[in-house]
Amino acid sequence: MKLKYLVPYIVIAVFLYQFAKDSLRYSSPFFVMGLRYLIAGLFLLLISRRFLFNKDTITLSLLTTSSTVLWAYGLEYVSPADSAVLSYTMPLISIFTSWALLKEKGTLTEVLGAIIGFSGVVVFSIRLLTGFLLLGSVLTLVNAVFWSLYSVYFRKMKESDPVSVVGSQFMLGSVFMLALSPISFRLSFTGEFVIDLLYLSLLGGVAQFLVWNLMIREEKINIVTTSIFAVPALTMVVQALETITVPSVLAMVGVAIMFLGIYISQSAKKPEASLRSKTTSETTQEE
Repeated sequence: MKLKYLVPYIVIAVFLYQFAKDSLRYSSPFFVMGLRYLIAGLFLLLISRRFLFNKDTITLSLLTTSSTVLWAYGLEYVSPADSAVLSYTMPLISIFTSWALLKEKGTLTEVLGAIIGFSGVVVFSIRLLTGFLLLGSVLTLVNAVFWSLYSVYFRKMKESDPVSVVGSQFMLGSVFMLALSPISFRLSFTGEFVIDLLYLSLLGGVAQFLVWNLMIREEKINIVTTSIFAVPALTMVVQALETITVPSVLAMVGVAIMFLGIYISQSAKKPEASLRSKTTSETTQEE
């Protein structure tokens, strides 16, 4: 995994949950996310000057929009840290979606790492199985299914210009969400809302989606998705510092298990890299 993509993605994603949660204090989910998509889409299409309107971009837009709306509604009930952790059930789901749609079979070690990481999510989530926390958890988990599906679709469209693909996806998604925004509409236009919206649109929209698209193009779904398990762990740390609270024992154990899953999954590539290096060296010596 290239650090030039992975590090920016993780940094942006960690704070995305905080800004999204705050934006929902001022606006209904459909409206703020519709504006987010509209701003991001206009920005990218001004760069690419090419709007893609076909079956693939429409399908991609429906998947990303569904994921975003479910994530936003889930955030109304759960904390940013809880939302991040629950969203990262996606790597386990992606093992099956990438195999079914792209025929990408994960190695035993990759699958094992993803399963261990997911088990950490399960441990973390035990305390959320009550009342509105349960509703928010279910919405966020279904969001993870759609996140996995649109990630697979990004890889399916890897031959297309990424700026045009992401820009078109945002523009189409904004139409869907803004058309539905009268549902439970509310808006309090403040300076804080503008700051939240700009972060969601430019960093959490343009930058994050583009980097995610580029990572998915260059690496197998299973490797990319497991690599970003650091996001929920760091989001929990940020929330703990912000609220000056210590996470529960279950939360800390769950996060520790997630990091173990990252290590195991990524260690799968090291022997392969060493073998390639050795083979190349031997070939050079023979020549």
